[in-house]
Amino acid sequence: MNVNGSFFNSISWLTSDTSGSTNALTGYLKGTINSDYIMNELVITSPKKTSITTYENKINIIGSSDPNFPLTLNGNNVERTENGYFSLEINLSLGENKFTFEHKGKSVTYKVNYLVVVIKDVSPSSDMSFDGGTTISFGVSALDGASVTATFNGDTINLNKQQQQVDEENQNIESSYTVYTGQVTLPEGKTSAQDLGKVVFKATYKGISDKVTGGRITVNALPQQPSSSPGSGIPPYVTVGNQYIAEVVTDQAETFRGGTADDYSRADNFPLPKGTLDYCGETEIVAMNPGSSALHYRQMRYGKRVYTKSSNQGDVVKVYKGTLPESNTVTASKVNIQEKRSEITFDVAWKSPFDIVLSPQSYSNPNNENGRPEFAVSSLTYTYVDINFYYASTAQGSIDLTGSRVFTSAEWISNNGYYTLRLHLSKPGGFYGYSAEYNSSGQLVFSFLHPAKVNTAGGAGSLNGVNIVIDAGHGGSDGGASGSIANLHEAQLNLIMSQKIEQKLKALGANVIMTRTGDTYLSLEGRNLVTRNTDPDIFVSVHRNSATSSSAKGYENFYFYPFSMPLARNVFDSVGSTGHLTMRSVKYYPYYVTRVTECPSILTENGFVSTASEYEKLITDASNETLAQATVDGIVKYFNSIQ
Repeated sequence: MNVNGSFFNSISWLTSDTSGSTNALTGYLKGTINSDYIMNELVITSPKKTSITTYENKINIIGSSDPNFPLTLNGNNVERTENGYFSLEINLSLGENKFTFEHKGKSVTYKVNYLVVVIKDVSPSSDMSFDGGTTISFGVSALDGASVTATFNGDTINLNKQQQQVDEENQNIESSYTVYTGQVTLPEGKTSAQDLGKVVFKATYKGISDKVTGGRITVNALPQQPSSSPGSGIPPYVTVGNQYIAEVVTDQAETFRGGTADDYSRADNFPLPKGTLDYCGETEIVAMNPGSSALHYRQMRYGKRVYTKSSNQGDVVKVYKGTLPESNTVTASKVNIQEKRSEITFDVAWKSPFDIVLSPQSYSNPNNENGRPEFAVSSLTYTYVDINFYYASTAQGSIDLTGSRVFTSAEWISNNGYYTLRLHLSKPGGFYGYSAEYNSSGQLVFSFLHPAKVNTAGGAGSLNGVNIVIDAGHGGSDGGASGSIANLHEAQLNLIMSQKIEQKLKALGANVIMTRTGDTYLSLEGRNLVTRNTDPDIFVSVHRNSATSSSAKGYENFYFYPFSMPLARNVFDSVGSTGHLTMRSVKYYPYYVTRVTECPSILTENGFVSTASEYEKLITDASNETLAQATVDGIVKYFNSIQ
């Protein structure tokens, strides 16, 4: 049997169809719909579970659907982008909340159980012991807007709200809970241990009070002084003890302020190289932030702390009993001025600790103890670099810096119990990074990076000889933040943009080192090792942002050490000049990948994948092209600025 005709009786029937099929058909025929980015069914990418218990007062639901068919939530139409993407920020009611999505005859129901507690977490939550005189931090994760106190050893301490936190996975954390902190200095140690009792935390929010008892605090018995007393035994040296030695066994040991038990990375602290030795405390210092695992340190006698173990590096120091020399001798034995670096080698009697100071340099709020210290800089003012050699009773050797492109001269300065080598910079703020290591002969070698020479006229070949590391954030098992499309998450977008940056930099003659070239996992330490092993002039990490707010938008970037700020500023201004994204700000924050000393390093956040309208833009080739070109332009401007 032959059948002639159409499924539709007429053109009028076609145009009056309200099911969505007409729009879909005509859209595809006219070529107005990009099938690459159109979902044929409802897909919710976040949250991944349909049954959730939360202490947050709102939830963000992200996903996509066929834009040609209606999508409803509990019977109400859901606002979507042209391609069917949506990101919903939904306020929760106490108890169970049900959210039913309906689309193309199918439904998905989310059950979200919202529980309210004023205090979600405290620190310390377990018993801890510290040396006398240590400044310790109390922390509480409580509802934002609460009044929070800690009662300890007969005193009540008001805890203050920290600044907004950013996690190590490079996503903004927005929460109805916030962290409140306060500090107290423990009494000096005595011949026997002192039990100071438990910490009692209280919080009040809109008339609702909560109380949680934390850990017990004990002050250790006063340690015995080492039988040999390195240097003068006066400040900056501290009392540790009974001849326990800490030896750095990793490439770089991050240092922290001594006499405290916080986990605040500070831009005025520089790491110690593998092999460094110093007396240390007999017992570990344990720090905890609310909701985090315990962090273990050793107090070094020269005044700073180092990790015992690090989640990124494994074992940082090994501790054993022994005796160190009473003092050290430091002799500048060799100066090697190369095209790319100024290298100074020192003969030392033993591998004692040192630190580096960029001075004079001011920071916005470096001593904020009610939250993470802020080391943002408005301008670079330092004119010299001090290397403090602790325990040095003698320091000598002439240092001829002729031909150096960072230093003009050097001088030895005798301090009370140690020596300082002052290296005068060629221009204020003209410092670009360094490395320090003990070589196979036991010599201490400093290598200071010169500013890369470029052709300021720009164009092809303008970056000849420049080494640049481009780091596509996340990858492999770590997909990063989720957007509206399940198989197009942050890690993939980062790689797409990074590869475009790579191509454009190579076209200018640069040698580009990619931390990853495919969808593979690389640890944070692995990314930093790429930087340490490839002799780069700069490091740029590419990310996309995420937030619980469905309206969060824009670009921002981050730096740690002050010498990285000019790179961050130039790239930020270049992206801003395109008008492509809302511009947020250049920020200081201690991301792991920015805490390398070898070269200027920044982390860029190129828009929010958690906001449907911005995600729709970010996934396009045009957007990645624009952001990649702007990043490259900013890099070129940075190199031009340091000539």
